[in-house]
Amino acid sequence: MSVTRKFFRSAAVAALVACAATHRADAELAPPPQGRDVTVEVMRGGRVTIPLEAFSRTMSPVTFGIDPERRPRHGRLGEIRTLKGKLNKATVVYTHGDDEQSMSDEFYFTSRKNSGGGASRAKVTIFVVDPPPVLAARAVLDFGEIVMGESPILTLPLANVGGGRLGIELRIPEPFRLETAAAFQLGRGKQADAAISFAPTKPGDYLSQFQPAPSDPGIKVTLRGRAIAPIEVSAVDNVLKPSADGSRSAEVNLLNRSAYPVEAEIALPADIPVRSFISTSAIERIEIEPGQTATATLRISPEQKGPLENFSVEFRTLSTAGEYSTSLEFSAPAVPPRLEIAETPDFGVLKEGRTAKSRLVVKNSGGAAADFRVKAQPPLRIADKQETFTVPPGGSVPVELTARLTTTNEVLPPNIVVALNGSLTNVPVRFSVPPFESPTPTPAPPTAHPWILNSEEGVQLALEGQQLMLRWVVEKPGWKDPAAEIYRGNAWQRYEAAPPPDPGFWSKLVEWFRSIPGKIRRVLAPLGDDRTDIEKLGGASSDRATPGPKTQIAIAPQDASDRALWRLTAVSESSGTREQASEYFHLDPAAKKLIPAEAPPQPSLTNAVRLPELQLRGARAKSERRKAHLALVVPYDTATNPEPQISDYELEQVALRYSPSGMQSETVKTDATAKTVELVRAADTNLVEVRAVIDGLAPGTRTFWRLKRTRASEEPQLTGEISVVTAPPLSFPWRWLFIGGASLALAVIFYLRHMRNRAY
Repeated sequence: MSVTRKFFRSAAVAALVACAATHRADAELAPPPQGRDVTVEVMRGGRVTIPLEAFSRTMSPVTFGIDPERRPRHGRLGEIRTLKGKLNKATVVYTHGDDEQSMSDEFYFTSRKNSGGGASRAKVTIFVVDPPPVLAARAVLDFGEIVMGESPILTLPLANVGGGRLGIELRIPEPFRLETAAAFQLGRGKQADAAISFAPTKPGDYLSQFQPAPSDPGIKVTLRGRAIAPIEVSAVDNVLKPSADGSRSAEVNLLNRSAYPVEAEIALPADIPVRSFISTSAIERIEIEPGQTATATLRISPEQKGPLENFSVEFRTLSTAGEYSTSLEFSAPAVPPRLEIAETPDFGVLKEGRTAKSRLVVKNSGGAAADFRVKAQPPLRIADKQETFTVPPGGSVPVELTARLTTTNEVLPPNIVVALNGSLTNVPVRFSVPPFESPTPTPAPPTAHPWILNSEEGVQLALEGQQLMLRWVVEKPGWKDPAAEIYRGNAWQRYEAAPPPDPGFWSKLVEWFRSIPGKIRRVLAPLGDDRTDIEKLGGASSDRATPGPKTQIAIAPQDASDRALWRLTAVSESSGTREQASEYFHLDPAAKKLIPAEAPPQPSLTNAVRLPELQLRGARAKSERRKAHLALVVPYDTATNPEPQISDYELEQVALRYSPSGMQSETVKTDATAKTVELVRAADTNLVEVRAVIDGLAPGTRTFWRLKRTRASEEPQLTGEISVVTAPPLSFPWRWLFIGGASLALAVIFYLRHMRNRAY
């Protein structure tokens, strides 16, 4: 056993020695490690870590080196570092030289075994890459506010904060201009300044954008600026208004906003008789210093009185930027009419029974036509039987008058009333009569009113149930169409019948049942009713005097007081006008009689003059029981009021009254509320529709309304009166209900009879 063990041990040692010798021989005969070619990228001016690797048949460590003849030309290498635990791998750091021209670089590395032997060589290719170019620029270049003629220049910095080369192409929109090169390139980290000027030729706000780099569409630069005119022209008032000397004028202010003197020229229209002045000197050019204001006056001579429609005045100036002009619109209303009495009437000697003639001459020294009214009292009359006359501008109108005395005691009135220039004027009437002697002159008896209070043939007060009634005779010789009037708000108004109070459903039902016996008697009367015949033939009623035909009107409870003032009016057949036909009176509900009263105080005659009329082009009204909707179409002046407002118009209630100068209307206080709610302008016209709502009206009544336009710079204007009639109060259809019920009952009776006959 020992010999065998020794044998095997000796054999194993011999085998190991033989293997080691064989391996050493193979290692000395094996080729060197083979390096692997490498391709990497590096940012320009940056660094990159390059992996080195070699393949070997043996497990011997590999030594890496750099070929000294093929080192990189555009960069430098660091030390080769062997990776820990790796026999055939290492790394080296390459740093680019940051030049602008190189696009690639290369070098070779060697690999060999530590035990010696040959070496192999591998290639490392390095591509130099650039980061994308990035433009940095201001987002907004603001020139602010400049005066035309100035041309400021601002600098716009442009920089390439990325890599590579950035192409710049500047296309600047007008009125901005580029003062430097329009196209260039920016390298990595490079900057250039673009000079841009702002030279507008018209005033206004300017805003434009442009793209500096076509390759970077996301970057845009905004150019902003505001140009103002070298002169600012403003009118104190665009309407040439009358002055004390009869001329019409308006002032214009010219402000020089530039930094240099400006000469302004005033170009007046050739077909308009208007001139420009500074103080009292006529001028056409004005020299204005920087920051100063010059005032020019546009004036129309007193000889020109007619209206001038909208005309334009141009203001021109020659600045460094060229000629600038602006214009203002003006208008000149006609010189207000001024009426004067040029000739007073003189009838000379008047003889009884003979007609004398004279005339009143009124002239107009204004520039617009005007109306005047003449009120003549008999026996003085107007020849052409009219009261209103129109005097053209600069003209005169004669009014022919006649006078005829019918009795020796009759005389002409000392004055004739003429309404002109917004007031009433008493014009003296000159005449003389031949002297005569009267031994016992008897004064004329006072005129008595035809309707006597508290009389059978006059005016009475009666009580029917709970309703107070005012009655009067319908017809009187020489009078027709009588009416009761009440004095309210300093004006006489025709009194409308007060609507009877609504008794309610149950009251009407009880009243219907009470009327059933009377209806039955009227149905049975043809069959013969002795009591009815006796009443028809009885003589008790024939003993009383039968009063004449009368009319009556119901008085509302609020008006049935002794404070309300009343009168009766009627149309006189002799004059054809409505006149007072009874005394003034109060109501005495307790005693059921009328109390004579004094005449009310007369309002000032100047209040009777109407305000300027606002012409009514159309009107619509939709009435309910307590509400009404109105739509009124009126014109407006587009020159003085281009944007009419709803606050310029208001609706007011008026009352009609009679005065010596004719029918007049006055504003009255009312419980109804009127409100203008909407304003609609008609397209391409100077018409506006004012829509209003009236609330709180009484059912079944008629009221009068008018539209009033009020503006701070204008005289108020009024339209004519508009009648608004509300719907009558609701009433229960008793008659149709009774007829329907009776018809239904008859139908039921006939049906029952038909069914009974069929049963038999």
